[in-house]
Amino acid sequence: MGATALIIAIIIGATWYILANRGSDDEQQIRDVVAAETTALNNRDLAALIGTRCSADALLLQQQFTAQTFAAEIDSTLGPSGRWKVTVGQVRIDADAGTATAEETTVPIGSASIVAQTITDTATLRKESGGWKVCVSSSSVR
Repeated sequence: MGATALIIAIIIGATWYILANRGSDDEQQIRDVVAAETTALNNRDLAALIGTRCSADALLLQQQFTAQTFAAEIDSTLGPSGRWKVTVGQVRIDADAGTATAEETTVPIGSASIVAQTITDTATLRKESGGWKVCVSSSSVR
């Protein structure tokens, strides 16, 4: 009987620990959208990038680029084989306002162009249509 109680206590404790340390669903969604944004940039995929951005940013991207000019812009910034590695640090969410910030560290990988340094900034996100979107137009670089 004592061994059974001990096993149940261990299972309950482990479950509590996992749930307490996994982060909120909003935080995970934010981390996922930043990862999707990075993948879109690395793939030079304008349509995928637009899908990760708030409506204001999406409109600006559609007005400014075609798929070809977007890919050329990324290539001129990073070089044809360059890509970004983005690490998301602390995420702060204001659920009432539907906004969030995420500390990001961006490192160019394989870059053969003007970008040669690590950049740390704070991305601003907005909740639109039930999902988190990156809003570069309201982000600030430190």
